[in-house]
Amino acid sequence: MNSGCSLQCSPTGVTAVLAMVGLGLLASSAHAAVLTKSQQMCVTTMEKDLGKVDKQVVRQVATCLKNNAKGRPLVPQIPFIDDMDWCTEQDPLGKINLFETRTVADFNLRCLAPPTGQNPDGFPSFGVTTAMRVNQEANAIMPVLANDIWGADLDTGVLAKEATNPAGAKCQAKVWKAVTKCEQTRVKEFEKCTKTGVKGTNPQIDSSADLRDVCLGVGAAGQADPKKKIEKKCTNPTKGIQKFVEGSCGGQSLVNLFPRCNTNSPAGLANCLDDKAACRVCLAINRATGTTRDCELFDDGLANQSCACGNGILNAGEQCDDGNNDSGDGCTKSCLLEIG
Repeated sequence: MNSGCSLQCSPTGVTAVLAMVGLGLLASSAHAAVLTKSQQMCVTTMEKDLGKVDKQVVRQVATCLKNNAKGRPLVPQIPFIDDMDWCTEQDPLGKINLFETRTVADFNLRCLAPPTGQNPDGFPSFGVTTAMRVNQEANAIMPVLANDIWGADLDTGVLAKEATNPAGAKCQAKVWKAVTKCEQTRVKEFEKCTKTGVKGTNPQIDSSADLRDVCLGVGAAGQADPKKKIEKKCTNPTKGIQKFVEGSCGGQSLVNLFPRCNTNSPAGLANCLDDKAACRVCLAINRATGTTRDCELFDDGLANQSCACGNGILNAGEQCDDGNNDSGDGCTKSCLLEIG
């Protein structure tokens, strides 16, 4: 007589069902994120804040360069400021500080356990350092990148004044804008990669090493770019930096306008500028998130000291290297010893 009992009514059936359930749980746990939801929120929020502060610095540096090129006061609201390096490194109107304050508030709220914050699971085991470090790195990328392109002293570099070389000024402004779009895309794509990975989406990110390898690549491999957005803004010859070089710099000496790249080839200049942007993004992400990507290989695939200053290693031409690009700590952002 059939009592309506199915396979799982027998001892063998029960064992089979439990085994299947167990396998299901194992499969589920294999894709479960190591960081809790609240810890994920801490990591991803800090990366968003890195991008937001960086965006404000991009605007500040762009304003300095634009006004300099047109022969205007660098900061119209404060007309006596005439130092390009000061203008690119400071926050004369306090706009950057508003976002830095938000970084600190977000860190306290999302990353710290009660009663200081609202993270019930405590500080994440990887992916974040401190709010101060995030703000410092976001502030450093663009000013140091400008020095990478034009030299340690922007005032004595070749930034063109409109009165003497309007075409050169236009070239520099357009190309710089393209470089900043490339840089910001790299920061944004790292943020997106982290967000999906820490949630357990393939490839899953369970550690700082995973974060480094999945989102920044391994060895000479490039940064994760699943939708080709980095390629579009950085390396594509008809859409990226090279497009702006060719479209805005005709008849100009690229060597004079971008001396640290030392090439008159539009393609060569575009590659150089992308490498420099990649270097600064890599170093900033390493310090802000605690990852350990080899930025020497990340920027151009070569161990050629192209991403040297700020990597914590004393390379040729450096007087010091304390592992950051902050001035005022005994070693300048250009890896020269500070006096006093």
